[in-house]
Amino acid sequence: MTDLYTKTLGHGMPAVLVHGSGTSSDVWAKQLPLAESHRLIIPDRRGYGRSPPCAHIDYETDASDIADLLGDGAHLVGESYGAVVALLAAGLRPGAVLSLAVIEPPIFGLIRGDPVVDGFAARLSRVYATMRKAEPEEFVAAFNEAVGFEFLPSSLNPESRKAVKTIMKERTPFDAQVPFDRLSDAPFAKLVVSGGWNETFEAICNELARRLGAERTVIQGAGHDIIYTGSPLNDRLAAFWEAARSNKIPRARNGNE
Repeated sequence: MTDLYTKTLGHGMPAVLVHGSGTSSDVWAKQLPLAESHRLIIPDRRGYGRSPPCAHIDYETDASDIADLLGDGAHLVGESYGAVVALLAAGLRPGAVLSLAVIEPPIFGLIRGDPVVDGFAARLSRVYATMRKAEPEEFVAAFNEAVGFEFLPSSLNPESRKAVKTIMKERTPFDAQVPFDRLSDAPFAKLVVSGGWNETFEAICNELARRLGAERTVIQGAGHDIIYTGSPLNDRLAAFWEAARSNKIPRARNGNE
């Protein structure tokens, strides 16, 4: 069993929500209305929030943690770095996944050879290669500039400094190896969501959907932070989960394959 801090809300079919970099389970605040129809299981990833600190954060370790939280079966949603974790967790225990929804995972390696994607990946890789020992303010300013975010802080509050220090410990997910063979063959429904704000993420999400055989949705209005749109994403997830329930395919009772 995982030792992650996890909050559980609501009743009904379980849904595990996996946050991205620099945040915690609290980032899913606008998805809490989904607890009216589902039991939401929302962990703090290792090193974040109220979960145990660690010297190095690895999406493969995170994937093992999240796979444990699936229990006998749950919907699985991940955003950004958490979407990479969700993809790998689903590959570890496909029989325990009722559906999989991923929101803008930064897996730039899916689109090698595209000059726009390669340039984006190179800028971010340079930040991680050269700024891991910098002050948090310097790191986040370089990171945001590389991505194209407008926020370039001159100072951070204590909570934000802690979050940035945790980002600086993360293994970069740019070349994560998605288990497409297991996921594309798995019977559960898949959904790939993007925000329509950045051509690199649109290209990644298009390719990911193609290789997974997934549904594809664009939800605009919040850039990369699609979870902050609230109702547009919630409504899409609720409809996706209901369709997955209606077309449910019998699976192993122990949640493994």
